[in-house]
Amino acid sequence: MVKPLLISQPITSDGRLPSREIVEVIQGIIRGLGGSGGGLADGIYGDVTVSGGGTVITINTGAVSSGEIAGLSEAIDDRVAALLVAGSGVTITYNDPGNTLTISQLSGTATVTVPNNAWEWSQTVAAAGVSVSNTIVAALGAHVDADENSAELLDIAGLSGTAGTGQITFDIAFAAPTAGAVKIAWMAA
Repeated sequence: MVKPLLISQPITSDGRLPSREIVEVIQGIIRGLGGSGGGLADGIYGDVTVSGGGTVITINTGAVSSGEIAGLSEAIDDRVAALLVAGSGVTITYNDPGNTLTISQLSGTATVTVPNNAWEWSQTVAAAGVSVSNTIVAALGAHVDADENSAELLDIAGLSGTAGTGQITFDIAFAAPTAGAVKIAWMAA
């Protein structure tokens, strides 16, 4: 049974109610068992202030960690996971037992190989997870010094990607004849 909280209720040396006492105050308010008339009387009860004839209750939660309020952390986790909605090309994975929420975007890199002296080139590459409903955002990919073509030296006039089921078709137009491997970074939205 919840005991009524009195002004003389014991508090900690820093002037706060022990955490278990705050929980008892909240339970008393909810059950209407504290004070006369079925509710707590206006006043300051350690970390709890009651005013407005018991209609306004203010709690200084600094004295209570979320772990001390049964189920609070889990309820917050579940609510945040429910609020997030995955857009096109985005995956949201809520691992309830592991207490993790992972947001990831479908993206990758591809290498297209342009034949000698081409002004334009089109090539389809495998891209797991891509569907025809995705929009592809494409850019020249990162390179290393040993690469045949670097992003700084390529003279690209246009670059686009078209999504297919499990694949992307890249269309590239060059401002000068080009050959060799071209790295492309892509993202599906």
